[in-house]
Amino acid sequence: MIKAQLIEIVKLQKTNYNRYAVEELTAEYGVTILRLPPYHYELNPIELVWAQAKGFCNNVVVSNFNMLFKIMAEENQSGDSSLAHNSIKSENESKENGDAGKADKVKIDILLKATGNAPIMKKKKWAVDAEKQIGWIMEFVKKYLKLEPDEKLFLYVNQTFAPSPDQIVKNLYECFGTDGKLVLHYCKSQAWG
Repeated sequence: MIKAQLIEIVKLQKTNYNRYAVEELTAEYGVTILRLPPYHYELNPIELVWAQAKGFCNNVVVSNFNMLFKIMAEENQSGDSSLAHNSIKSENESKENGDAGKADKVKIDILLKATGNAPIMKKKKWAVDAEKQIGWIMEFVKKYLKLEPDEKLFLYVNQTFAPSPDQIVKNLYECFGTDGKLVLHYCKSQAWG
């Protein structure tokens, strides 16, 4: 048997194994299920929602757990059970009342990692204004690396996708930030996506 014959046999048999109960049930009602291509998160809107949910959990839930553990440790040392309730209340009130004036001065830590043929930056971690756009970071990196104006620079979030230049750093951090920082990979030639 040659390869072409084996491929034909596989094509004939494949339809027997690629059936899903949901598709058979919906076909009875004249409904066709369209499947999204695998490994293309940008075509699946739920992935963007999932990324925001993970960012929320990372920023809010983890920080609340850290605060809770800190309060529990203080409570164990002092023996006062009312301390926990008062600390949580005062922490939440300070966030609601005191952060309004600081909103324009919020900085986000960005970790810049070289990829491919890009030169390595001596300083990798930078604190960037949360309202800056990714295009500003691209220009900053180009100046820092002393690249020619016509040289291209590509930025990728977590080695997965290239954000648009008008994307705001705060939004990317909320969705894709990990361990208190946003990881951006930079290179001079297209690497991912």
